Amino acid sequence: MVEKRRNEGLVPLSLLPAVQHETGLDPLEHEIQQAIRSSRLRVQTRLGRKYIADADLDAFYAEHMAQVIDHAPNLVTLRVYSGRPDPMWALSAHQIEHLATLINTLTPLMPVPPMEEGGLGYQGFLVGRITTTNLSEPVIAAHGRVWQGQGRETRAYADPALRVERWLLDTGHAVLGTTLFLTIEAALIGKEE
Repeated sequence: MVEKRRNEGLVPLSLLPAVQHETGLDPLEHEIQQAIRSSRLRVQTRLGRKYIADADLDAFYAEHMAQVIDHAPNLVTLRVYSGRPDPMWALSAHQIEHLATLINTLTPLMPVPPMEEGGLGYQGFLVGRITTTNLSEPVIAAHGRVWQGQGRETRAYADPALRVERWLLDTGHAVLGTTLFLTIEAALIGKEE
C-alpha cells in the first residue's frame, strides 16, 4: 500500500495502528473503507450530481473488493444484485460481538424453517469468516429471520422487528452509499411484520 495524502481524507499508513486502537478496525479494513469513501466523494465531485451512478463505481469495486475478500474477517455481504458483485464490508471484533448479543436476544424457532432463496432484489445479509467463538458461521439475516450455522447445527431465530437486518444495514452505510442504503431501508420497512 502507498502513503495516502491528507487532502483525500485518508489516514497515513503510519497512523493506522492508532486508528485500530481508536476504532477497533483492522488497518486493512480501515484503509479499504476510507478508500471507498474517498472514491465516492471524487466521483460525486466529477459528476456534479447529488447521487452516484452505480456503474461509475463498478471499476472501483472490482479493484478493491479482491483485497476485502482475501483479507477481511467478519465479512458481511448484502445479497441484493443479480449479475454483478454484491456489496461487501467487514465488521470489527466489537461489532461481531454486538451481533452475537443481538442474536442471543431473539426467540429461537423450532423446527428450523428453510432459508428462503431466489427472487430479485433484496435477499438479506450473509456474515462469514466469523472470528469469534460466540457465533457459528454463516449467519444469514433475511425477511425477519436469522439463521446461524450449517447442516444439523443450524439454528434459526425470529426477528419480527428486523433488528439484526437493520443493524447490519447501518454498519454498511459508508460502503453502500445513500441511494442503495435508502432502497434497502425501504425494502425492510415493507417487510416488517
